[in-house]
Amino acid sequence: MYTEANRGGPFHDDGSLKVDWEKLEVVQRVLAARLQAFVNEDRSPHPDETKNSIIPDAWIYEFHGARPNTFVSPTVREREAPFDAQDPYNITGTWILCLCYQMERFPFRTHPPPRYPEGQLQFSKFELRVTGVEPAPASEASGLPTVHFSGTEDVTQLMYGAMHPHHIKGTVGPTADGEVRWSLVGVPGQLNQQPLVDPDMQWKSEGVQIGGPNSARGVIGNAFMWPIDENSNCAMALRKEKDTFDFN
Repeated sequence: MYTEANRGGPFHDDGSLKVDWEKLEVVQRVLAARLQAFVNEDRSPHPDETKNSIIPDAWIYEFHGARPNTFVSPTVREREAPFDAQDPYNITGTWILCLCYQMERFPFRTHPPPRYPEGQLQFSKFELRVTGVEPAPASEASGLPTVHFSGTEDVTQLMYGAMHPHHIKGTVGPTADGEVRWSLVGVPGQLNQQPLVDPDMQWKSEGVQIGGPNSARGVIGNAFMWPIDENSNCAMALRKEKDTFDFN
């Protein structure tokens, strides 16, 4: 549940923003169970698309790739000046975001009905680029900087459950206990010149990169609509697909 102290993420409720590993374990178990069920289902809207290409082992098995710098891209891209060389998180590239709605309610009962049904999955593919780097202050024990990024959803590859494209921005940096925190904000964009239902509505996400910078395990956390909507709370997973882009 969102509070000012935990920012809606998998952090302790004391305002320290240190990682609460019990919260993260709950998110991981919910995601793993729902993703495994999804892989076993046969309702792909694209028969030639393999679900295993969307869902890596790291999203189902708890400790797969949970070490720093274990991500290896299947495609190669030279790092772009000036910021990529200063980015220890290896952000620039193509990422896949998974949202699993209503993770906290089993069973879910509310009035009015929730915005999304319990257990529904939504996948989106984003192109992310580094836009700035704040060097670590001398007091930061990990030595990790805070890196800013922005990106756009690939509307040519709207995936399972995706309804409209988003623009995304955020930061990656160290937590108070030396873990890697991802903070994201998504703003709905237009598709085929259709007007936005609510141009002021955004979604936000807070997560932790399991295993440290550039881990193959990726990011696990929570996402929610903003202004805060308790019915929209969901589990979030974000993992890098490759260092290169399919668009732009």
